[in-house]
Parts: sequence; structure tokens; C-alpha cells
Amino acid sequence: MPRRRNQQRKKATQRQQRAQGSRSRNKQPPPVPRGGNRRSRRSKMPSGMGDLFDPRNPVLVPSIVSEGAAFPISGSTIRNLSMDTSVRTIVAYTNTGHAGTVMSWVNTSATPGSEVNTIPLLAAADTAGGPTSGRSMKGGLSIVNRTQVLNMGGQVAVLNSTQRVSLPAQPSSMTAAQWSAFMDEIVAHPKTRIYNGADFKKGKTFIAHPLDQTEYVHYEGWHGTLGLNEFWQRIAIWSDVNPEPRPMSTIFLVFEPNSVNNVYEFKTRSAFYTRWPLNTVPGQAHRPVPTAPAAVINAHRDHAEATSHLARAEEATVAMGLTGAAAWLARGAQVARGAAMVGEGIMNADLAVPLLAGMALM
Repeated sequence: MPRRRNQQRKKATQRQQRAQGSRSRNKQPPPVPRGGNRRSRRSKMPSGMGDLFDPRNPVLVPSIVSEGAAFPISGSTIRNLSMDTSVRTIVAYTNTGHAGTVMSWVNTSATPGSEVNTIPLLAAADTAGGPTSGRSMKGGLSIVNRTQVLNMGGQVAVLNSTQRVSLPAQPSSMTAAQWSAFMDEIVAHPKTRIYNGADFKKGKTFIAHPLDQTEYVHYEGWHGTLGLNEFWQRIAIWSDVNPEPRPMSTIFLVFEPNSVNNVYEFKTRSAFYTRWPLNTVPGQAHRPVPTAPAAVINAHRDHAEATSHLARAEEATVAMGLTGAAAWLARGAQVARGAAMVGEGIMNADLAVPLLAGMALM
């Protein structure tokens, strides 16, 4: 009898030990990922905001100090360009912050062809129904080669410039030879990346980033549509010209001729903080611009600057799904949740909400 009791106690003790061991194993921390405890620079950026300066990311860019109320708005332009077999073409993109014109292209034909691209809803000046003032927030350019795969070719040089460029004359007066010489300078720049036309079989996106903080947060009267020379006044300098403010970097692309015409699709994306008259619908939807500590914003700006020469991921990675204000509204709840994850980050994330569902841009 005593022997049976001892065996029962022994079994009970073993069952208790097994149960305790199971609970102990369940409490153990997960294994350390490969590479130990080292963290990449990207992982050190505040969570919940993603690649903040990518215009496909709907999270608003906060300010370090309060700058009052504004209406955030985003817009796109789409342009297809057929690259000639005998002339070179240069495309320039930037977000001036004070106009809907965001892109320009020029080629080296005998009489250089040129054009600017403007966001339709933001094409009117402040005196003609546009915003009373505005400033830049985000900007970027997506490019894809729509040519038949077998015919894709030609060299494409990409430079994300943080400095103004120098021109021998105003753009509308430059000759084909002068434009070609300028393109040579872009191609030869140490930070220029060289691609082949086939590299753009899948879309690539390049993003602009803020330069001078004072210019970046500066509100100015809305110019609406800019001409060729007016646009280049923001990114270049030449004799007898007064340069205009330049808040963000400029993305230059130089296309060399190929034996077969290649057709490229360019899609610009730009976001602004705008201010409208009180008696307009956007004017009644103003909200305080969100703020965040300098360390949070600087971490994202440093990341954008360090990776400005690299193409971003494909569309599906951070695509907005909808366009313009409708997308901002549809993602409002998600933006608020993302901002809450930042902790010491955005302090007024509800600015993402007051956008009009019916206001979709091209």
C-alpha cells in the first residue's frame, strides 16, 4: 500500500513538472532574427509612417512647429513621350510648392521641342479660382517603358539634383547644341545612375525630397500654370534672371536615341498644403497642419536624402488605390492608426480626414 502511494505521488510530481516546463517554454522570447540584434537604418525610422516622402504614401508630412491651418491636396499628371531615333530628350520634375506645373521636357531637334505638364485642378492662379497660397509637401515621378519588349533599348540617365543647374541662356532661347551640352553634364555627374530602356519594363519611381526647411514650409501666392522659362527659374539660373524659390530636389532624366522609337509613360505625383478663400468648400475644410518632434521628421528626411538616387518599389507596394483627395479620405482611418503608432510622432493626425470624397484628380 505505501508503495502504491509513493508511485502515485511520483507520477503526480512528474505531471506537474511537465506542465511547468510547457508553460516555461511558451514564455520564452522568439528567436533572434538572422543577423543578431543589428537593425537597419530603415528599421530605425518611426513606425507607422512608412516612406514618408514617397507621394504614393498617404500619410501627411508633419511640421516641426505649428503653421496654422491648411487643406492638403494631391494630384497627378500623365504624359506619354515617344523618344526619337535621332534626338535626345531631357525631362525635369520638381514640386515648386506654388504652382500646379510640375514637369517639363525638352528635346534636341533642330528647333528644340518643349512642353510643361500641369495638374489640371491646380492650373488656375490665385486670382482665377485657385488656392490663395500653398507650399510643397511631397513629389515624385514614375516611369515605365511601354515599348514592345524586343525593341526596348537606349540609355536613360537619372539624377536627383539638390542644386540648381546653370544654363547658357533662358530655356526657350537655347539651341539644340546648347541643350545637348547641358544633357552631357547631367549624364556625367558623379551621382547620376545609368539605366537601359529595358530596365523600365516594370515601373520605377523616383522621389523628390525637401532642401531648405525655410523654403519648404514657405507659403506663397498660387501661380497656377508656369511657362517653360518660369518653371526652369525654380531649378536653374542663367544670365539676367532672378531665381525663384526652390523647396524640393529636381529629378532629371536624359534619354539617348535608340534604333527603334521607345515610348515612355510618365506619371507625376505631387502633394501640397494649400489655403483657400473662406467661402469655398476647401476653405471650410482647413485643419491644423500636424506637428511632430524634429527628430522624427529629420529621420525621414535623412532617409529620403540618402536614398534619393535609388528607384522606389513598384506601384503595388504603397499604391493609394484611389487618386487625389478621395484616396486621402478613404485612407483616413488607416492614417490615424499609423500616426498613433509613432508615439511621440504626429500629434494631430486627423488632418488626413477632411478631404472631399468626390474630388479626384487625374
